[in-house]
Amino acid sequence: MRKSSRIHYLLVVTTEPFIIVRTPYPIPGKWREFCSKMVMIMNFQMNTTKFKMSDISSIEGFNTNEKEDGYEPNFIKRLEGAFLGEEDKVPRFWLYDWKDGEFTLIRKGKE
Repeated sequence: MRKSSRIHYLLVVTTEPFIIVRTPYPIPGKWREFCSKMVMIMNFQMNTTKFKMSDISSIEGFNTNEKEDGYEPNFIKRLEGAFLGEEDKVPRFWLYDWKDGEFTLIRKGKE
């Protein structure tokens, strides 16, 4: 069995808003709870209550461990830079951390 990486980035694919979530890997807790809270933050960002899970086209995962599936070293470097405050890295995306069962906003996306 392969050892898991410690950090996982999830790129949430929708028409908008554009969101990247940094999580522990594997995500602790229940996937359904995670998705439900993701829909809540998307509604908050869009100032609506109409966004639903079916509006998400896909959720793409990227690992920081080169031995895991989803390892894209150049993209991981851009994501790490964005979460460290580099504004030129993925500027249109809202960045969130998933900690203790809640989302924490790291940076707002730019229009």
